[in-house]
Amino acid sequence: MLDETECISSLEEIDSRRLALARRYNELAPISTLPKDLLLKIFALCVADQPPKQPPKPSIHYASLGYFVRPDPWWTGITHVCYYWRTITLACPSLWTCPPLFSSVWGCEMIRRSASLPLVIHWRKLEPTQLSAALDMIIPEITRIKDMSFNSYHNQAVSISESLRGLSAPQLESFTWTAHDCSEPYRDGIVSPLKSAVLNIDAPTLRYLRIEDIDIHWDSHILRAPMLVRLVLICRECTPPHTPQLLDVLRTCSSLQTLTLKWPIPRITHGVEPPSETHAPIPLHQLQCISLRSNCSSCADLLDLLAYPASVSTQVYFTDRDPPQEALDWFFSVIASKYRCGPQAESIQRCRIVEERLNNDNESPNGAEMAGYLTFQGFTPQQSSQMDKPYLSLCFGSRWGSKAVIRFLLLYLNILPISSLEEIIMEPPSRRYGDPPSMALELRGEDWLSMKDQLTQVKSVTLREEQVFGFVTALLKDPKTFLPRLEALKLGRAVVGYAGMWRMDSGLLFELLVHALRTRHEIRYPLALLEFSVDSNDLGPAAMKDLEEVVGLVNYIRPTRTEESLTSGVRARAFDFYEEAESDARFDVLTRIVSDTGSEGLIGFDDLGEGSDFDGLDDI
Repeated sequence: MLDETECISSLEEIDSRRLALARRYNELAPISTLPKDLLLKIFALCVADQPPKQPPKPSIHYASLGYFVRPDPWWTGITHVCYYWRTITLACPSLWTCPPLFSSVWGCEMIRRSASLPLVIHWRKLEPTQLSAALDMIIPEITRIKDMSFNSYHNQAVSISESLRGLSAPQLESFTWTAHDCSEPYRDGIVSPLKSAVLNIDAPTLRYLRIEDIDIHWDSHILRAPMLVRLVLICRECTPPHTPQLLDVLRTCSSLQTLTLKWPIPRITHGVEPPSETHAPIPLHQLQCISLRSNCSSCADLLDLLAYPASVSTQVYFTDRDPPQEALDWFFSVIASKYRCGPQAESIQRCRIVEERLNNDNESPNGAEMAGYLTFQGFTPQQSSQMDKPYLSLCFGSRWGSKAVIRFLLLYLNILPISSLEEIIMEPPSRRYGDPPSMALELRGEDWLSMKDQLTQVKSVTLREEQVFGFVTALLKDPKTFLPRLEALKLGRAVVGYAGMWRMDSGLLFELLVHALRTRHEIRYPLALLEFSVDSNDLGPAAMKDLEEVVGLVNYIRPTRTEESLTSGVRARAFDFYEEAESDARFDVLTRIVSDTGSEGLIGFDDLGEGSDFDGLDDI
């Protein structure tokens, strides 16, 4: 029987010879490998697309050990595929510049592998037990951090700011701090007041700063970074700044290109909180986009104090339910004054009106307001392409329904210097399959007529479904002075939902449209082009003939299946609308206008006499 020692020795010798043969085989017939540069590019793309993520719900045991809480297996797996891959990855510091803060062992190891390159710190939903360990990794490397992003609880804000106080981050370019749970201060029905966090970090190269649902103190040094290009401050429940603090921040950040203040803004002009300094305009000549959320008067005060180009995209969300007329007049006069100073203020040739916001600011669902938005964009003759950036853009929002939004639009159009306007485009908001149709922008006939002095040069109008009835009403009520130069009327793809109206037995809306166009034709205001986004088979030969008698050219654009699917819900609303409308006594007046048209001429609104039901038509 062989001795156990001799047996082990023999096995070791066999393993040694097997390894020697394997090495020799690899030398004679090496495994094909990709070039080093190509492999590094592939690894770099993987790192950029899939940063290390915290494992879901780690156990208390593993979290306490730290070493076993590691990034996804693929991340460290690239160093264990083969010797060639391991050599390449460990020798490339740029692959390890985003250390995971949820593991003290792997975080420190990746920081070591990154050598001296700038670090990217992403802190996502860190538990309170991991706070001190994460700060212990961050603070020693603060001079190397290029991009830092926090997602913390409210009760961690003060401890985090105190740990970072007085530090210098010479390479920091981007800093983001958001609240993990916006409902945390109100847990168990007890309101815990938020404490202001003083963030005194010296960041001379900071370009992007975003604070969301963290009550940051307005004396914080980080708000006054000299190279700041984008400043985003969003908070529902926070301490409003004093006027001198707000003005000091804006004067310091003279290089701002994007300014978002969804924060309580103090009154500046009208004596609620008089500033200690003179009201000299604050120059923001590089500003491209500004977004505010506050009451109407405060927004107007702040905009009046800023000096910025007319081409700046402006978005304002009014928090007051029913802004007084005086405040709205002040706000829109401030807005109009910005555009009157521009060299192209009088040459707006084309406007686009769409019911959506300019910029959502990537706001978290907890803090995002549920509101209606309306955007007005003006284009000059030089901006003929659909891809051109508009000369002026204004978006206003309110959570108080369509009447408020329409009120803002009418005030804006009546005060803006746009006497050269030739084309109006009412576009539907961007929506996906299954989204409900938007119903906010339903202009009445009197709304259109209130803007007629600004629309005397308009030659082309593109409408969406909500504007058809009100627009036709305006044409009927004032055929001589409303849009005297109108040449083209386009009922775009959103009106595909009205296909059901065109083919109804009563055909009321269609007959009203034909009647209005015939009236204009008789007074020598003929329409050169009428474009329908509807299947001509839905109208029938007789209806098509009626149109062709009063319009130079009628184009029927059959909607695609996608467009039909997007507006399938609108068709149902169209039938409901007319069922309700036909039962209204005021609708009988419209029926008379069409049915009583005889060979002797057209019945106008003057023929109805005073006290007729048509006086209330615009309330429909």
